[in-house]
Amino acid sequence: MIALLTTPLKLWAKAYEAVTGGEKITEQELMTVAERTRTLERLFTLKHGDRKDDLSPRLFRDEPKLDREKLEGGMKRVYYSLRGGWDENGVPKPETIEKLGLGDLV
Repeated sequence: MIALLTTPLKLWAKAYEAVTGGEKITEQELMTVAERTRTLERLFTLKHGDRKDDLSPRLFRDEPKLDREKLEGGMKRVYYSLRGGWDENGVPKPETIEKLGLGDLV
């Protein structure tokens, strides 16, 4: 898992090119694809649930040393704000949906 997180974007772009048969993609375009994918996943989650259903991975929830209230409360707000383009409840903002070309799906 750590290797996935530390792999430079340039290598991810090359992997994309290999998988798509040589279609070129810039690092910025790759970041936009990732943002679009994560936002689409979020929209699906919201359609079929709400914030209380947005749980942290079990690994974190079951760790006795972690404060579940902080994890599920404050840390979620921080995560949502870091996503950029989502509100404090993790709902993608209309301008984000439009920017990512997901307007037809909402």
